[in-house]
Amino acid sequence: MRPYDSIMTELQTPEQRPVFGPLSRQFPADQPLDEDRARSRISAYVYGNILVLAAVIGTVGAHDHDKSWLVVLAAVLTTYIAHIFAHNVGERLGRTPREHAGHLRQEIRDAVPILSSGVAPTLIFAGLALHRFDPLAAEIAAAGLVILRLAATGLAVERLSGRRTSAATLWSGIGIAVTGAVIALIKVKLSH
Repeated sequence: MRPYDSIMTELQTPEQRPVFGPLSRQFPADQPLDEDRARSRISAYVYGNILVLAAVIGTVGAHDHDKSWLVVLAAVLTTYIAHIFAHNVGERLGRTPREHAGHLRQEIRDAVPILSSGVAPTLIFAGLALHRFDPLAAEIAAAGLVILRLAATGLAVERLSGRRTSAATLWSGIGIAVTGAVIALIKVKLSH
């Protein structure tokens, strides 16, 4: 009797395997997510998480956290808009207006991971502004959740690639999280 994985490998190539999860949602739902869309979503996911982490770090230690949620929300929204704007300009190259319009719709969807990266930190800081949380605990939770999202990047890449998760995947996620945190710290240090 052959193992299940070898049977599934023979039956489906990685391109044919169904992929589920927020990074892989496609409309209409019965169409598979192509590699270009998956790459774009992973890039937006990493980029969004790094900039949200920088916004969170920038608010750490503030005496008054009444506007911390607004700082994170502004970072998320402006990053999302700037990302779409930049792709809108760059992706016009070599495309007809009709092709460009279709690509722009896809890019608006592919950039949603930027928005999702700021949901939890914004809500945590909103609770902090309402004095529902201890400031230190809220700062640790907000930063920790974003770092965990960065660490999960390797898992998301493997899942979207149709490959099995390995120890190397977990280590790559840790490397991505550390690198992302260093980039966020440098951004905060140089811009404040």
